Amino acid sequence: MTQDPPIGQSGQFFYPPPTGGTITRFSEGLTAAGLAVVAGTAEGDAEVPSAEFTNDFLGIVHYDDLHETNIYADKEQMGVARKGFVLVSYEPDTDPTPDTPAFARHTANGAGKLTLGAIRANADTDNASAIPGGMFRKIFPAEKKAVVELSGHVQ
Repeated sequence: MTQDPPIGQSGQFFYPPPTGGTITRFSEGLTAAGLAVVAGTAEGDAEVPSAEFTNDFLGIVHYDDLHETNIYADKEQMGVARKGFVLVSYEPDTDPTPDTPAFARHTANGAGKLTLGAIRANADTDNASAIPGGMFRKIFPAEKKAVVELSGHVQ
Protein backbone atom coordinates (compact mmCIF):
# COMPACT_ATOMS: atom_id res chain seq x y z
CA MET A 1 0.00 0.00 0.00
CA THR A 2 1.34 3.42 -0.94
CA GLN A 3 0.30 6.83 0.18
CA ASP A 4 0.70 9.95 -1.89
CA PRO A 5 2.92 12.54 -0.22
CA PRO A 6 1.15 15.64 1.07
CA ILE A 7 0.79 18.41 -1.47
CA GLY A 8 2.05 21.12 0.90
CA GLN A 9 0.90 24.24 2.71
CA SER A 10 -0.83 27.22 1.15
CA GLY A 11 1.69 29.96 0.52
CA GLN A 12 4.64 27.61 -0.09
CA PHE A 13 6.62 27.90 -3.29
CA PHE A 14 5.82 24.82 -5.38
CA TYR A 15 9.14 25.04 -7.19
CA PRO A 16 12.26 26.76 -5.80
CA PRO A 17 11.60 30.51 -5.79
CA PRO A 18 13.36 32.72 -8.31
CA THR A 19 15.86 35.32 -7.12
CA GLY A 20 13.84 38.26 -5.83
CA GLY A 21 10.68 36.15 -5.66
CA THR A 22 9.64 37.50 -2.27
CA ILE A 23 9.37 40.87 -0.60
CA THR A 24 8.91 41.71 3.08
CA ARG A 25 5.95 43.71 4.35
CA PHE A 26 4.17 44.37 7.64
CA SER A 27 0.64 43.05 8.00
CA GLU A 28 -2.00 45.73 8.18
CA GLY A 29 -4.72 43.94 10.09
CA LEU A 30 -4.97 40.16 10.25
CA THR A 31 -3.80 38.02 7.32
CA ALA A 32 -2.55 34.49 6.70
CA ALA A 33 -0.26 32.46 4.46
CA GLY A 34 -1.80 31.72 1.08
CA LEU A 35 -3.96 34.85 0.89
CA ALA A 36 -3.52 37.60 -1.68
CA VAL A 37 -2.46 41.00 -0.37
CA VAL A 38 -2.42 44.54 -1.72
CA ALA A 39 -0.50 47.64 -0.67
CA GLY A 40 -1.58 48.88 2.76
CA THR A 41 -2.27 52.47 3.74
CA ALA A 42 1.24 52.95 5.18
CA GLU A 43 4.43 52.48 3.19
CA GLY A 44 5.81 48.97 3.71
CA ASP A 45 2.44 47.54 4.79
CA ALA A 46 0.26 44.93 3.11
CA GLU A 47 -3.36 43.98 3.71
CA VAL A 48 -5.97 41.65 2.31
CA PRO A 49 -7.97 43.41 -0.41
CA SER A 50 -11.19 45.13 0.65
CA ALA A 51 -12.03 46.69 -2.71
CA GLU A 52 -11.39 46.04 -6.39
CA PHE A 53 -7.68 46.15 -7.15
CA THR A 54 -5.32 46.29 -10.10
CA ASN A 55 -2.09 48.20 -9.50
CA ASP A 56 -2.12 47.75 -5.70
CA PHE A 57 -1.61 43.97 -5.87
CA LEU A 58 1.57 42.84 -4.08
CA GLY A 59 1.45 39.04 -4.06
CA ILE A 60 0.49 36.04 -1.94
CA VAL A 61 1.50 35.76 1.72
CA HIS A 62 4.37 33.28 1.87
CA TYR A 63 4.27 30.22 4.14
CA ASP A 64 7.08 30.40 6.71
CA ASP A 65 8.23 27.14 8.32
CA LEU A 66 9.50 29.08 11.34
CA HIS A 67 6.23 30.90 12.04
CA GLU A 68 4.10 28.87 14.43
CA THR A 69 0.68 29.61 12.94
CA ASN A 70 1.28 31.46 9.66
CA ILE A 71 -1.45 33.86 10.74
CA TYR A 72 -0.06 37.37 10.94
CA ALA A 73 -1.33 39.93 13.44
CA ASP A 74 -1.40 43.67 12.77
CA LYS A 75 2.13 45.09 12.20
CA GLU A 76 3.72 41.63 12.16
CA GLN A 77 6.44 41.13 9.53
CA MET A 78 5.69 38.61 6.78
CA GLY A 79 7.04 37.46 3.45
CA VAL A 80 5.02 38.07 0.29
CA ALA A 81 5.59 35.87 -2.76
CA ARG A 82 5.51 38.11 -5.81
CA LYS A 83 7.09 35.95 -8.49
CA GLY A 84 7.20 32.21 -9.09
CA PHE A 85 4.91 29.23 -8.59
CA VAL A 86 2.97 29.34 -5.30
CA LEU A 87 0.71 26.67 -3.83
CA VAL A 88 -2.68 28.03 -2.72
CA SER A 89 -5.98 26.74 -1.41
CA TYR A 90 -8.86 27.91 -3.57
CA GLU A 91 -12.46 28.61 -2.67
CA PRO A 92 -14.39 25.33 -2.92
CA ASP A 93 -17.24 26.71 -5.07
CA THR A 94 -14.84 27.21 -8.00
CA ASP A 95 -13.03 24.70 -10.18
CA PRO A 96 -9.94 26.30 -11.69
CA THR A 97 -8.35 24.89 -14.82
CA PRO A 98 -4.71 25.16 -15.84
CA ASP A 99 -3.66 28.22 -17.85
CA THR A 100 -6.58 30.40 -16.74
CA PRO A 101 -6.46 33.63 -14.68
CA ALA A 102 -6.49 33.49 -10.89
CA PHE A 103 -8.69 35.85 -8.87
CA ALA A 104 -8.59 37.07 -5.27
CA ARG A 105 -11.65 37.88 -3.16
CA HIS A 106 -12.11 41.54 -2.11
CA THR A 107 -15.77 41.37 -0.97
CA ALA A 108 -17.40 38.70 1.22
CA ASN A 109 -20.31 37.00 -0.51
CA GLY A 110 -22.17 34.39 1.55
CA ALA A 111 -21.35 31.08 3.15
CA GLY A 112 -17.93 29.73 2.26
CA LYS A 113 -16.99 32.95 0.50
CA LEU A 114 -16.09 35.19 3.43
CA THR A 115 -12.27 35.26 3.48
CA LEU A 116 -10.86 38.40 1.90
CA GLY A 117 -7.76 37.61 -0.14
CA ALA A 118 -8.90 34.02 -0.83
CA ILE A 119 -7.94 32.67 -4.24
CA ARG A 120 -10.64 31.58 -6.69
CA ALA A 121 -11.22 30.80 -10.38
CA ASN A 122 -13.61 33.62 -11.29
CA ALA A 123 -14.82 37.10 -10.34
CA ASP A 124 -17.83 35.83 -8.35
CA THR A 125 -20.07 38.55 -9.78
CA ASP A 126 -17.50 41.34 -9.20
CA ASN A 127 -16.60 40.21 -5.65
CA ALA A 128 -13.06 39.20 -6.69
CA SER A 129 -10.43 40.82 -8.90
CA ALA A 130 -8.10 39.16 -11.38
CA ILE A 131 -4.59 38.86 -9.99
CA PRO A 132 -2.32 40.85 -12.32
CA GLY A 133 -0.03 38.31 -13.98
CA GLY A 134 -1.55 35.44 -11.92
CA MET A 135 -2.38 32.19 -13.71
CA PHE A 136 -3.43 28.77 -12.47
CA ARG A 137 -0.86 26.21 -13.67
CA LYS A 138 -1.51 22.95 -11.80
CA ILE A 139 -4.69 21.85 -10.00
CA PHE A 140 -5.12 19.33 -7.15
CA PRO A 141 -8.94 19.04 -7.02
CA ALA A 142 -9.12 16.47 -4.20
CA GLU A 143 -7.20 18.83 -1.90
CA LYS A 144 -8.82 22.02 -3.29
CA LYS A 145 -5.31 23.35 -3.91
CA ALA A 146 -3.62 24.74 -6.98
CA VAL A 147 -0.34 26.19 -8.15
CA VAL A 148 -0.58 29.84 -9.20
CA GLU A 149 2.20 31.38 -11.24
CA LEU A 150 2.90 35.00 -10.32
CA SER A 151 4.62 37.07 -13.01
CA GLY A 152 6.28 39.48 -10.60
CA HIS A 153 3.97 42.47 -11.06
CA VAL A 154 4.39 44.41 -7.84
CA GLN A 155 3.44 47.87 -6.62
